[in-house]
Amino acid sequence: MTSLKTKVTNLNSTSEFDTLLLQAIDETIRYCLGDINAQLIYNYLERKGILKQEIPKKLDDFAMEFENVVGFGRGQVLGAAQIIEEAILKAFCNKLKINYVETGSRYFPEQIKMIKETYRKGSLKKVK
Repeated sequence: MTSLKTKVTNLNSTSEFDTLLLQAIDETIRYCLGDINAQLIYNYLERKGILKQEIPKKLDDFAMEFENVVGFGRGQVLGAAQIIEEAILKAFCNKLKINYVETGSRYFPEQIKMIKETYRKGSLKKVK
């Protein structure tokens, strides 16, 4: 498994992409909410059938449950889930060494998909 401090210059497999995504999610949640709250969130997700290591493969489920537990903006202060998700996206792009560009979509899984496409296109240009 890739160390948290390892700089990745080329991702050859989906598993490496997923590993960096999971690192960005974990680091951001822990930074924003603290270790205890992060663990509470992971425990909640596990009760909902989403193991921490499965988050990259279950982004739709993760986004829905994360928004349920943290708040999406329907009565919660500032819609904390959206703020944290945006921080995750920025951290993830930083790990991939690509620029974060806001899209029209506010749906977290769709944004990850766009980042993946952007990264792959950039990787293909570097190979030529």
